[in-house]
Amino acid sequence: MASGIKKYANPGKRSWAIFLVLSAAFLFRLYRLGSNDLWYDEVCSVFIGQKFWHTWNPPFYFMLLHYWIKIFGVSEFALRMPSAIFSLLSVYTCFALGKRVYNFKTGILASGLMGLSALHLWYAQEARPYSLVVLLGLASTYFFWQSLTNEKKRGSLLYILSTTLLLYCDITYFSFFLVAAQIFSALIFFRRFFLRHALFYCLAPLLFLPQTLGLIYKFCYIKKGFWIPNVNAGSFFITLENFNLGYNMWPMAYRVSLLLSGGLLIACLLSSKKEKTRSTPTGFMVILCFAPISSILIISKLFFPLYLDRGLMLFSPYYYILLACGICYLLSMRGLRTVIVPVLIYLQALSLICYFNNCMISTAEHHTGVHLKKPLKHIINFINDRLGPNDIIAHTNYTTALPFIHYRQGATDNQYYLFAPGMIDTNWNRPFRETERCLDVTNVKIPANGRLWVISCDWPRDLSLDKNSISVLTELFKRYTKDLDARLDGVWIFRFKE
Repeated sequence: MASGIKKYANPGKRSWAIFLVLSAAFLFRLYRLGSNDLWYDEVCSVFIGQKFWHTWNPPFYFMLLHYWIKIFGVSEFALRMPSAIFSLLSVYTCFALGKRVYNFKTGILASGLMGLSALHLWYAQEARPYSLVVLLGLASTYFFWQSLTNEKKRGSLLYILSTTLLLYCDITYFSFFLVAAQIFSALIFFRRFFLRHALFYCLAPLLFLPQTLGLIYKFCYIKKGFWIPNVNAGSFFITLENFNLGYNMWPMAYRVSLLLSGGLLIACLLSSKKEKTRSTPTGFMVILCFAPISSILIISKLFFPLYLDRGLMLFSPYYYILLACGICYLLSMRGLRTVIVPVLIYLQALSLICYFNNCMISTAEHHTGVHLKKPLKHIINFINDRLGPNDIIAHTNYTTALPFIHYRQGATDNQYYLFAPGMIDTNWNRPFRETERCLDVTNVKIPANGRLWVISCDWPRDLSLDKNSISVLTELFKRYTKDLDARLDGVWIFRFKE
């Protein structure tokens, strides 16, 4: 009788476990979802969504965002809600994959690590494709494993569908490395079955052919110059530290987390060696996590930089599953259990506190291309309340230019971008080119009875200025009279008149 009760009790306990993990993940993703103003990349998502078929980016996410906006509008909360939903579904899919490949305990621990990850929270609360990419990547891998182990046509068809959508969603194109890693792992662990069906598994890349020109054009353009910095020996370890704790932590906490995760990975390997049935799943996960990251690192070192942690986040779920496997192995050792569990909880809680308090304590290498969002709406209101009919607005850094257009309801008739002669555009590492709305500062003329508002800043949320802003302002101070000088939340506001 007791064994019968236990048999029926376990499913309920397991349901409660995943329910609690998903509830916590959902609440964290909803908390302060719309509190920050949109930043440059998020406004780019809105603009791309308006013409999602006419850019070099894969269109799937932007198509979804396009129709989402038609229904729910463009508030910060509404724009970010799809990412929060995709991220929550990713947490569940991570659980399902861990459970299928290993066991329930591994799946629940992996989903917990992912659900409370500050890195995944960052993109769950940002109107960008990365959370959807992670979800589709997990779905692709889940159905790939299912098709290899069960030989069911349903799993194979769902693999083709999810992988095709993944390729049509990933703006970094790192998903091709995931597909290559899947094929490589299948050749190692499921050679005979995979070779019999190899052509079928190649359907997804073939279905991507209509988008190939966009990929080639983007590749060739970025190859000539882009803002992503060169990689170094520490880039790989910084990626793992970001997988562990996100962008917002102290250097010492990163080092502790790296030592801890290294120990957990070793424990995972020891577990696989001890239980032969785990060798194939562990080898599969190791390849899916580390082979793509290493390949992208090598390409960035030998050819041109494309190594960026927000794109590499696609491979993080397999890392969490490996860590979860290591945790399960060490939980059986009482002495280690009393040390590892409190340290994990402490680090995870600390990373969440730093994230929700908008702390950016880490060095620049830990948040390449990522900055705290600036509160721009009240700055725009400050200017609008004082804007004259003949005034013009100019920006000296991209971070404010697009958000101003978005929050001023698309008004561009009196907005410009200013650059100094000979200055390099840091977005593309090539000289600025003058266009209708991008002007050489020496060609700027203040209209009669008007004034020139200049918005200056740098990408970080502080009062630093980039080189272009400094050069532009130096020129304007020579030519015009400043009659207003304000500093608001990391943004400098100057007003000039003749």
